[in-house]
Amino acid sequence: MAKKKNLQNMEKRGDIWYFRKLYKGKQYHERLSHHLKEATDLRDDYLYELRNFGEIRSNQPDAAAVANEGMLFGEVAQLWCKIRETDIKQKQLKSSSMRDYRSSMNRYILPYFGNCPIKNISATDIDDFIATLSCSPKRINNILVPLRSLFKMAKKRKIVTENIMLDVDNLKTEQPSIYPLNKKEVMSFLEAVDEHYRPFFTV
Repeated sequence: MAKKKNLQNMEKRGDIWYFRKLYKGKQYHERLSHHLKEATDLRDDYLYELRNFGEIRSNQPDAAAVANEGMLFGEVAQLWCKIRETDIKQKQLKSSSMRDYRSSMNRYILPYFGNCPIKNISATDIDDFIATLSCSPKRINNILVPLRSLFKMAKKRKIVTENIMLDVDNLKTEQPSIYPLNKKEVMSFLEAVDEHYRPFFTV
């Protein structure tokens, strides 16, 4: 049976989900998304910020976004990197993961989207970008991870109105074939293994 989502502090009007919560005498009412998964993720982020900072910070547009509504993807990527560095300091993101994200950004994503206004990028453009990659499906899915994180941040800060990555699916990857030993092979292996390690392999 599928696990039901927790919809606490959420209400739906039409096809849009909203965040509602009274916190320390202040009523918060924020637009989330028409995608339930993104809406619950944003709700969880808002609750985290209220608990830790006493206010919702991430739903305010960055000053650079206010000054320049036509932010380029590369500019948003710089803002995204600063926020992710903060996540590392707060131990919400591993530094090794960030290195992988930076590598994907610099090698694949920025050369393609860096000078494009982020508001002009569509899910179809992401599909076209994927088609240019000559990597394995698993590697391509990994490249999409920082893209998904960036657009989620851009939506939260109202730099873009929609998170287009919600309409971009991961590529299907082939599961490796597993060929377990049969009973006779297991017994032969246990007879041949060093006695010191035999209890370990037996378990």
